Amino acid sequence: MKYKQKDFSQELLNKIEQFEQSLKDYVPAFLAKYRPVLEGEKLELEAEFVREGEEPFKPGYRSELSIGVLDGTGELLDLHTIPIWECTRSFVSVKGELIDESIEDVHLELKEYIEEWMESE
Repeated sequence: MKYKQKDFSQELLNKIEQFEQSLKDYVPAFLAKYRPVLEGEKLELEAEFVREGEEPFKPGYRSELSIGVLDGTGELLDLHTIPIWECTRSFVSVKGELIDESIEDVHLELKEYIEEWMESE
């Protein structure tokens, strides 16, 4: 969902922070569930919440969740990134874009990503 600077509010900030925190909290459970599955295939699973910038409403701020599948030597085989929030500056304004999915949808997307990856192997 796209937002203009005039739409930046405490309510939007809370929504961004809640979404980010919820995904950060989910990463350990996700890894605990799916790492053993991939380890059986001699693969590694990594997941990381990434945040660039300090303030969500300042251009350059960006947050995302990245999931990587690596081979036994640590070489990246595949990377799946889910952008959460990004604030950018255009020629005339500052704007932001927030993920349109719910937390549950993101959890499902991660699960489907791993399942599809396993089927393709």
